[in-house]
Amino acid sequence: MGNEDKSDNIEAFYYQLYGLTLCSNQPLPGLKSSSSKIPQIEINLTAKEAFEISHLTEDIAGNHNFIWQTKVTNEGKNYQLCFCGCGKAAIYDIAASGKKISVTWTNTTLERVTTLLVNSVMGCALRLQGIPCLHASVIAVDNRAIAVIGAKGAGKSTTAAALAQRGQPILSEEIDALYFV
Repeated sequence: MGNEDKSDNIEAFYYQLYGLTLCSNQPLPGLKSSSSKIPQIEINLTAKEAFEISHLTEDIAGNHNFIWQTKVTNEGKNYQLCFCGCGKAAIYDIAASGKKISVTWTNTTLERVTTLLVNSVMGCALRLQGIPCLHASVIAVDNRAIAVIGAKGAGKSTTAAALAQRGQPILSEEIDALYFV
């Protein structure tokens, strides 16, 4: 995937997320399409019938079903975020630049893979690109963005939902990418 439209029978899907254009080799459910065809992040998604995850489940046992590790490959240093449990697994390889993400999964849905991609994985990729992020819900109030931050279980999503019921649009849930102007 590059900066040009695809003409070699590989379909590309473009999305706008956190102020960046993403290019994916498969549709990403729930994301807003982008008219820009110049991606800042390229995503390669691959579903597999099965792959060996026993080494992951041993490492993950005490880590709430996920593990973060650094890998060195022929292409350089990558970061790997692995989620697994109950025979399901999704492995996200993030280039050190934060500009390429490869996802391999088994026994789960593209919707679940996309949810993890949009939240935890994109937060990591944005940070690798030098874009700080908050774990927050963001709501539009009087032409301003208000970030609701707090510890896990503090009520960020509940507060955002209550404000949404009062007509305030939710701009972001889970991740707030900070851009300084």
